[in-house]
Amino acid sequence: MFENTQLLLHCGAESATWDQVCNAPMPERTSTYSPVPYKDMVTMVAERARTEFGIDFEDQGWSFGLQDTSAGSRFFSVCRLVLSDEELEWGLAIALRGSTDRGVSNALATGANAFCCDNMAMHGSSLTLSRRHTGDAYEDFRRMIYMGMADSLENFEKIDTDLKKLKTVGCDDQRGYEILGRAMGNNILATQEVSVAMKEWKNPSHEEFEERNFYSLYNSCTEAAKKTRAPGAVFQKYSGIHSFFCEDVEDAIVA
Repeated sequence: MFENTQLLLHCGAESATWDQVCNAPMPERTSTYSPVPYKDMVTMVAERARTEFGIDFEDQGWSFGLQDTSAGSRFFSVCRLVLSDEELEWGLAIALRGSTDRGVSNALATGANAFCCDNMAMHGSSLTLSRRHTGDAYEDFRRMIYMGMADSLENFEKIDTDLKKLKTVGCDDQRGYEILGRAMGNNILATQEVSVAMKEWKNPSHEEFEERNFYSLYNSCTEAAKKTRAPGAVFQKYSGIHSFFCEDVEDAIVA
């Protein structure tokens, strides 16, 4: 499920190294402009990840992009913190955006999935926050990271509990077909998505979803969303799928 964490660069930005991010020139602070160095954005997240989860910087799955690599006028990044327990492997995704040309605000997106594009599209499945380059922007951005990661982790822990419950409830092929039909009838999945989900349910792309349970069926729907929608448009669909399945599982357990 948690694979839709992407950095998409197709509007002039290019992939960048950590050294290039660290060396991107920063303008001086003025009475009306307060820059937040790109290096500091990343290290703020990295420090929180190390404190909360014991994950070192090099294990945090960073991708970087810069608009005009030499000047670094705009910065884009995504990161996945891979966590696991005995039953599931999951990750907390983080996307960052910054600029020195004053054209766009600094921004943070977090959640089970996150998306950042150099056309300024940005989204996190838990929350997306932004802050203009004014006043005490630096400390405010630090607080955004602290609160954003905490809120996203709390939300993700709930999702983790939900997914574990999905794995406990069996679902044979016929029941799966019925639920996919209900998903289409309730506008959870579009017709094209149901077609893809049906193929995933019959012949899963991933071996771990061959077991016949609600978790495998759930995955067939999220796989369909990933394959039929643009990366930045998947998150609302995921939310609808998740709510739909959690309600179905409660009904199945009661029955």
